[in-house]
Amino acid sequence: MRQSNPLKNCDNHLESIGILISIFGSAPENDSDKAILIDTLQDWKTERYKEIIKSGTVRRYEKMNAKLMLLSAATKSSVILCLESLIGNDGFKGLDYFLAGDDV
Repeated sequence: MRQSNPLKNCDNHLESIGILISIFGSAPENDSDKAILIDTLQDWKTERYKEIIKSGTVRRYEKMNAKLMLLSAATKSSVILCLESLIGNDGFKGLDYFLAGDDV
């Protein structure tokens, strides 16, 4: 099984497209500062994801018959367990698209 490093993948992607900015006012100048920026962004993303799930946003989109897609770099099994706990088995099975782990 392929093992990946999400921080390195994110860093490589941001550098390849020339976008490595900082919420701290200037672009990070070394690997340590890059890691701090990426950790901060991932923490923000995680909190935002939890907000979206808890807020009922998903249910509003279901009522609009919108397509629902979830992508996560986390392992499939951990995402499935989390989603089934948060939105139930029917909610999880109601997703139109789901990609996680090595599929992402």
